[in-house]
Amino acid sequence: MTLAKLWAGTARGTNTGKLFLELSGPDNALVGVLRFNETDRDGVTLYDISGNFDGENLSIVGVHRVETPEDRWNNLTAKGKLSSKGSIDGQWEADEGTGGAFTLFAQDAPSEQQLPDLSMMQLHTSRWRFGAISIDHEQIIRVAENLQQEFKRGNVVVTIVKEGGAEQARFLPAFKLLEFAKNERAEILKISVNEPEPEGTKRLIEIELGPHVNSAMTQSSSEAWTLGRLEKIKNDFKRYERSYATHFKKLNLGANQIIFAGALVYIPSLNNLGQRFIFFVSVFFITRLVTYLHTKYLPFTAIYLSEKSDSLIRRAFPSVVS
Repeated sequence: MTLAKLWAGTARGTNTGKLFLELSGPDNALVGVLRFNETDRDGVTLYDISGNFDGENLSIVGVHRVETPEDRWNNLTAKGKLSSKGSIDGQWEADEGTGGAFTLFAQDAPSEQQLPDLSMMQLHTSRWRFGAISIDHEQIIRVAENLQQEFKRGNVVVTIVKEGGAEQARFLPAFKLLEFAKNERAEILKISVNEPEPEGTKRLIEIELGPHVNSAMTQSSSEAWTLGRLEKIKNDFKRYERSYATHFKKLNLGANQIIFAGALVYIPSLNNLGQRFIFFVSVFFITRLVTYLHTKYLPFTAIYLSEKSDSLIRRAFPSVVS
């Protein structure tokens, strides 16, 4: 991204005051003027600036512009980093040993030529529904960290909902520090992240796991990125999916559907209406029982907030029982 040319902010440390930075030229060869109005001193100190911006980090060198022989300011250097909020935060240091921190905010007023033509843009959205999922605290962090590695200007948010509780949303670093009781679970888990695109749109990923639906959604102005990123998420989640007899994704069939289909085939062979009625009622209660047992003992989504045993027997046990 191209760095804005007008910035205003504050300096803190051994010297405090207001800053106004005016830049020009390409990002790899910036020049300009820095104006510093110190809090406890009259007048404005000027620096001739040179520096560069690599898309995330700004480095500048300021040469003090001497106005009078009494001026006591020396040259300075400063380094800052562009934050997710659009500000530049960093540290400054002068030749005389003074130093501190600074924050700058962009002041450019975008012209009509600079604004992207959003009316001509298209957002591509892709969604996928997973089967049954079992995931623990360490695996949640692994998924979130994989997203954070790709989103350099966006922060991953992890949201959990415990049974009967409110949503608890935290940024990934804060979530990693949480400690949960052994065998503690969440009912719903959401992992989301977004960041601005050069076109003026946003690309985002949202993953939600819950008692009824486990899904992932990607969105971007780039169709290739949207489809490719969703495929990567699908491959990543294969290790957390369980195979239950109640659902066969490829055939879009489940145990209940197969039972009913078999019942329809078998009913004509029964001799009278009474036998058919008893058989139909029996099949109905069997299907209800299968659904109840799976919901009670083999939940569609198991979200462990602490580390769980991941032995081969434990991974296979739910599918075998199902």
